[in-house]
Amino acid sequence: MKHRVFLAILLAAGFVQAQDQSGSKRAIQLPDILSWKRIQQPMISGDGQWFVYRISPNEGDSEVVIRSMKDG
Repeated sequence: MKHRVFLAILLAAGFVQAQDQSGSKRAIQLPDILSWKRIQQPMISGDGQWFVYRISPNEGDSEVVIRSMKDG
């Protein structure tokens, strides 16, 4: 029984690996990582009509975003 489970895991891993090599997916490169941004300090106004957050890249300047909750 243990050998069958181990064999199934090996076959599944080989299938996933073969699928990745034939697909259009690629490995993450340094420019991809440098372009990532994260949301910091999200807040909702006291009356609930505004949503504010700061979006920051790994390197560079941050940006403050203000959104109306009514408009989406």
